[in-house]
Amino acid sequence: MKQNKRISFLFLIFYVFFFYIFWCSPYTRDDYTFLALNFDGFSDFITYVFQYGNGRLLGNIGGMALIHHPILSCAIRAAILTLIVLLVPSIIGHRRPEAYLLSFLVFTFFDPVLFGEVYLWSSAFYNYVPSACLTLLSLYFISKYPTCPKFRSLICLLALILGICSQLFIEPSTISNIFFAASVAVFLLCFRKKDALLPVIFWLTGTILGALTMYAIPLVFYIEGNPTESYRSVNAESIFTLIISCCKNALKIGNFFTGMNGLPICLGAITTIYRTRTHRREKMHRILFNACIVLSCILLITGFASTNIWGGELAIVQHGIEMVLVLGLVFIWFVACFKIPQKRTRYAVVFLILLALASLAPLMIVSPLPKRTIFQGFFLFGIASIVSTLELLETIPDSSYGQYKRFLGIITFSFIFVLSVMFTSVKAMVNTRDEYIKSEMSKGASHIEIFQIPYKYTSLDSLWSFDLYYYHETPQDIVFTSVDYSQWMNDHYSK
Repeated sequence: MKQNKRISFLFLIFYVFFFYIFWCSPYTRDDYTFLALNFDGFSDFITYVFQYGNGRLLGNIGGMALIHHPILSCAIRAAILTLIVLLVPSIIGHRRPEAYLLSFLVFTFFDPVLFGEVYLWSSAFYNYVPSACLTLLSLYFISKYPTCPKFRSLICLLALILGICSQLFIEPSTISNIFFAASVAVFLLCFRKKDALLPVIFWLTGTILGALTMYAIPLVFYIEGNPTESYRSVNAESIFTLIISCCKNALKIGNFFTGMNGLPICLGAITTIYRTRTHRREKMHRILFNACIVLSCILLITGFASTNIWGGELAIVQHGIEMVLVLGLVFIWFVACFKIPQKRTRYAVVFLILLALASLAPLMIVSPLPKRTIFQGFFLFGIASIVSTLELLETIPDSSYGQYKRFLGIITFSFIFVLSVMFTSVKAMVNTRDEYIKSEMSKGASHIEIFQIPYKYTSLDSLWSFDLYYYHETPQDIVFTSVDYSQWMNDHYSK
C-alpha cells in the first residue's frame, strides 16, 4: 500500500512536469499553419483532414483540432507520455518505483533536438507518440487476457480497435506495428502460450486493416496540390539512385544515434554483457565488456561534438565511423542476448532489437530524412534496454539495491529540476516575443524582426508560417526576419 502511494505520487510529478514543459514550449512550424486555419463546421474540417494528402488521419485530427485548445492539448500530451512511462514496466511485470524511474529516463533523457522535434512540436507529437502509446495499451490488455475470463471478448475488441487506430498516425510505425503484432504471435507460439493468442490475432488483424486504411486515404481522397504532395518522396528513379540513397541515409541514421540518442543501445549492451558474465569464459567476458564500454564512450562523445567534426567531404568518413560504432554495439548486444538465462527475457530483447532495425529499414529510401523519423526505432531500442536493465537489477543483492534506487532517483529529479528551470526561461522568452510582435503590429509595421529561442530543445523554432498567423488584412502582408537572441536583446534593450 505504501509503495502504491509512492508510485502514484511519482506519476503525479511526471504528469505535472510534462504538462509544464508543453505549456512553456513555443508553437513552431505547421503549428502556426494549423492555428491560421478556419473551418465552416465539422464537415469542412473533416473534409480538409481527409484531403490533406496523407493517411495520418488521427495524427492530423489531433494536430489540427487540439492546437486551438492549448490547455487541453498540453493535458492530453502529458497524459500520453505519462502513460507510456507507466505501461512499459507494467507490461514487463516490474511494478516498482525504480522501474518507473528508469522508464522515465529512457523516454526523456535523450538528444534535445529529437526531444524537441517529437515531443515539443505539437503537430509532430500527435503523429509520432500516440501510435507508440496505443501499441503499448494493446500489449497491456493482451497481457491481462489469460487472467480476466469475464472480459475476454472486450479485450479482443479493444485489441482490434487499438490495432486499427495505432496505424493512422505515421508511416514508419504503420509498418513496424504489423511486424510487432506478428512477432508477438510468433513469440507466444514459441512458448506455447496459445491461451493468449486470440487477442493477438485480433490485434494483428487490426494493424493490417489500419495499414490498408492509412495507405488508401491519400488515394481515395487525392486532390491536386494537397499540402503534403511534395513533402516526402522515395528515391527509386533507378537502381543507382536507390543504392546511393540507401548509403547516404544509412550514414545519416548512424549519425542520429550518436550522443544521447545512443544511450538506450549503450545501456542495453552493457547491462546484457554484465548480466551474462557467468555464462562465458572470464577472458572473453573482459574483452566483450571492455569493448562495449569503449564503443559506448566513443559513440556518446561523437554525439556531443560538433555535427561534423572534420567537415566537408570528410564528414562522410565521420558518419561512416559512427554507423560502424552503432552497428557494432547493436551486434554485441544482440549476440549477448542469447546468453540471458531466462528464455522469455532473452527472446523478448532479441525480438525488440530486430523490430527496431526493421522499423529503421524503410527510412533508407526516403527523402528528406529529419531526425524525428528515427523515433520508432529509438522507442523500441528503449524498451529493449529497459527489459535488459531490469533483468540485471533482479540479480543485484538487497544490500546494494538501495544504492541503485537512490542513483536513479537523483538523476531523475535533477533532470526534472534542470528542465523545469530552463523551460521557465523559454516561456519568458516566448511571452516577450509575442508581446513585441503584437506591439509592432499595433504600429502597422510591415516588417518585424524577431529572435529564435536559443536552446537545442527548441531548435525547430523558426519563421515557418508566422506570416500566416500574424497579419494585418491578408496573410503574408508582414515580413518576418530572424536574428540571434543576444543580438536582438542588444538591439532593443541596450542603452
